[in-house]
Amino acid sequence: MNELEKQLAEILEKALAVAEQTGEFVIEQAPLLLQEFYRWHIAKYSLGIFLSLVSFVLIYKFSKFMVKRTEDESAILINGLSTFPLITITAFIYKLLFILVAPKLYLIEYFLK
Repeated sequence: MNELEKQLAEILEKALAVAEQTGEFVIEQAPLLLQEFYRWHIAKYSLGIFLSLVSFVLIYKFSKFMVKRTEDESAILINGLSTFPLITITAFIYKLLFILVAPKLYLIEYFLK
């Protein structure tokens, strides 16, 4: 049992040393970590805005094509689908502005969720 206790004590000491080094690393890297966190979320919402705009344009062009092709105004209902990308764009713009205007509040809200 004494041998086992020594081995466990060594493992525990190593684990504590690694935890201490990791804590120091996180403290040293915190500003860079926050910058990367904000950059990632800004890029994510910017990409969402771009993709939503592209889908809005595609839906709009498709509905116009269908109206010309079928000469039927009922194809304009397809244009109603374009409201979904517009709603998405609005949500992404809100989040993007939230990050850019109040980054600390965004961080708090993000980690509270």
